[in-house]
Amino acid sequence: MCEKIKINPQKLYNGCIFMAVAHAVTVGEYPELDYEHSWDGINYCMNNSRGCRATITFDKKYIIAVFQDVSAKMPYQDAMNYFKGAPKAIARLAKTETLLYVLENIAGETKPYITAAFWGTWKELYSVS
Repeated sequence: MCEKIKINPQKLYNGCIFMAVAHAVTVGEYPELDYEHSWDGINYCMNNSRGCRATITFDKKYIIAVFQDVSAKMPYQDAMNYFKGAPKAIARLAKTETLLYVLENIAGETKPYITAAFWGTWKELYSVS
């Protein structure tokens, strides 16, 4: 079942831009943290080096966010389960963009490993409950 979440998509985007600028200024003083926040095309990526990663894809029509917390010790499940009920275009975009940043070795295969996700448009966002 999909549940609408109370995050304003434009404020989310603005927050990512703000964080990227703040991070860029901070890296001048602490260059060892340069990998923690980055943009790769339409993808905003975060990595805290302790097993937490996230990527938010800001497409022209859609927004997709995936989160990986290896300390959550959740059993592996297919990442596409987090997109049940999403439009096919969102599922395709997740496969070709967002999920490429959270790949792990799962039983000898490289697969996206996530512990949470949300997706939607620039008007409203949803997650699988």
